[in-house]
Amino acid sequence: MDANAYLKTNSIDAGTTAPLIVGATLFSLVFMFIFIWLGLPTWLTVTLFVIIIYLAIYSFVYTAQYWIYNDRIVEDLQPKLSFMPFIRAKQNTYAWADLESYLQDVTLTRYYGERAYLKLYFKNPKRLVHINEGNEAIEKENFAQFLLAFTALIDGDAPQNQATVSTQSAQNQPVRQNEITEAAAVPTQPERAAIANASAVKPIKARAKKSFYNGVGGKILAIVFLVLTATLVGMHFFPDSFGGIKIKGTASWRLWVVILPGTMYLVGRAFFSKKK
Repeated sequence: MDANAYLKTNSIDAGTTAPLIVGATLFSLVFMFIFIWLGLPTWLTVTLFVIIIYLAIYSFVYTAQYWIYNDRIVEDLQPKLSFMPFIRAKQNTYAWADLESYLQDVTLTRYYGERAYLKLYFKNPKRLVHINEGNEAIEKENFAQFLLAFTALIDGDAPQNQATVSTQSAQNQPVRQNEITEAAAVPTQPERAAIANASAVKPIKARAKKSFYNGVGGKILAIVFLVLTATLVGMHFFPDSFGGIKIKGTASWRLWVVILPGTMYLVGRAFFSKKK
């Protein structure tokens, strides 16, 4: 049976981005101190530090391929650093019957603006599959088509038997491709079972993205900024109460134009905005 959709993108193991950056930095610092202790030249120490942190981070980066079928999604992860002996390729298959929920949203990146992503939350066992949009225009288009096929399947609008979405997907199919004939338009018994299986798990709930401002961390940050801003305002109007320290000049302009409005925005988002 042909896949409903195919996507090729880059991937980092879900949930490992922040720990990966911290861990890679600490790991590299250990080696940097060793190099300093050995008395290596500064330029060599810095070069080796950069190489080690690069290898540490990219050891968790994969070239990911995904195939959507009526009853499952197939994931193939090929490591970027395939020459490293301890890094292996991964192949996973997840049944839609085990899909608990999903999150479709966008995140802001430093160099490429908004980047869309899809998170799939599976159960039995619990597993998060994080699929990212690429940076190039063609990659964004492919992701949009992939996302459309996913939502159509979840909403029950996917065709029962569908050809591959592109020549590229046909070349990368993990299963053997057969010629599409008139007979192929009639679902086989396994296909009918797969379609019934996919329909049985509906409705799949879409998760709402948790806003940082509505969480505990956002409220604590808002309170800290509120206290600091109130202190600065007090120093401006009542300098004698703060040891004669008065906010004036450029600092005063920044207080009223930047700090105060920013604090009010943060407090409003944390305590008065409606959760979506």
